[in-house]
Amino acid sequence: MARTAKVIIQLRELFEEVDKVKGTYEEAEQKAKKEQADLLQDIQEKDAEVKQLYKSYVLDNVTLETYNAEKQALQDMHSTLQIIEAKIRDVTALKQDELKHLLSKIEELNHGYYKADRTNKATQRQKLLKAKEEYLQAINDAQKVITTTARYRVLTENLRVDAGVKKMIYANRSEEYLDLVSNPFNNTKGIDVTREDIRQAYWKR
Repeated sequence: MARTAKVIIQLRELFEEVDKVKGTYEEAEQKAKKEQADLLQDIQEKDAEVKQLYKSYVLDNVTLETYNAEKQALQDMHSTLQIIEAKIRDVTALKQDELKHLLSKIEELNHGYYKADRTNKATQRQKLLKAKEEYLQAINDAQKVITTTARYRVLTENLRVDAGVKKMIYANRSEEYLDLVSNPFNNTKGIDVTREDIRQAYWKR
């Protein structure tokens, strides 16, 4: 197995930090949003209570102190909501600050990264070109084996022409090749490889 370039190891570690930062802040954001949703529900309920309490105050069923205490509690809840909403905004800003810091570290490695990437691609391309050459050689090897039987069909057909039994042009061996490649008429796949085949193979998980 080829040795992993130092720059790739460094990038792997940095992107692990990126994932960690994202996870930490996303968890904090989700928690804050839940607090926000719960508090909004509480505010809605408290608002209804305060409105009802005001009616009771107007009817002298509760004291002004009692009404003011609940009204203040509602105002405090609104103040807390503003703090939570600011927290949600700050989570995004703080996350982006940390990610920008990591990005600067990653971009410092660009020169070494591009060199490692080019080397990696060139190595794999050479392997694939060798595999292509071996594949084409395998086709030629198969042809030689197929010839040991298929040649007699052609020889027999040509002999029929020479013997005057059959009047037609001499037979050839093109059918052997056609039998191996894809047939669009009955959707059978053959040994030929299309650009689409290559694309699908490259991106296959």
